Amino acid sequence: MTATIPIRTADDLEHRLSHRLEDIAERHIDHFGCTDCSCPSHLFYFTADPVHCKAFIEMLEDFRMNRLEQFI
Repeated sequence: MTATIPIRTADDLEHRLSHRLEDIAERHIDHFGCTDCSCPSHLFYFTADPVHCKAFIEMLEDFRMNRLEQFI
């Protein structure tokens, strides 16, 4: 199964997100989508559904919700 999980924002989080995913994803596609930066990839995958991975959920929560604290 292939899926995407959106993170809605006006901020440019692509590289920060890539580095966080690099730490928790099982694999990545070398150099995918990163010809203009030093990231190893912008395409990562998991062999099991990452919604059952605590580190993934915490990362998603950080990017979706915890960043909002700066506006409160």
